[in-house]
Amino acid sequence: MHNSNGERYLIIDCRFEYEYQGNLFITLRVLFTIIKGGHIQGAINITSPEDLEELLIKNKHLLFQEDTLELLKRDWQSVLAIHKRQIHQLETEKQQKNSNLKPPILVFHCEFSQKRGPRALRTLRNLDRAINHANWPSLCYPEVYILENGYKNFHSKFPVSL
Repeated sequence: MHNSNGERYLIIDCRFEYEYQGNLFITLRVLFTIIKGGHIQGAINITSPEDLEELLIKNKHLLFQEDTLELLKRDWQSVLAIHKRQIHQLETEKQQKNSNLKPPILVFHCEFSQKRGPRALRTLRNLDRAINHANWPSLCYPEVYILENGYKNFHSKFPVSL
């Protein structure tokens, strides 16, 4: 996706999968409570540091390609599985061709953007700094943000989500 300035971005939802999926029934003292949830259209759900590293560090070149960035937003785990089966030589050639593209802007969030979202952003930033240590201050992802007040605030202003 692109913002109004034509810049590419990726929204990373760090909430639990049931929050991301929405509509879960939970039994609390024999009462049923419906938790309405969902996610921002185009957001991907990443809840573990391992998944964060797998997608955004080990396979970062996929985010630098317009066609795969959009596919990742639909089902990033399937895209990685397919990618792993492809010949690495072809991927290296694609990476070299697309190396002049800017990385997407990353926007992290959780329910209130107080714990899980900021923790994931810090994890990514630490990994990014570690792999770019020799090229300081260069980063793979120079623009990373936290969604102010999280999904709760976003959903209250834009209630139509998936």
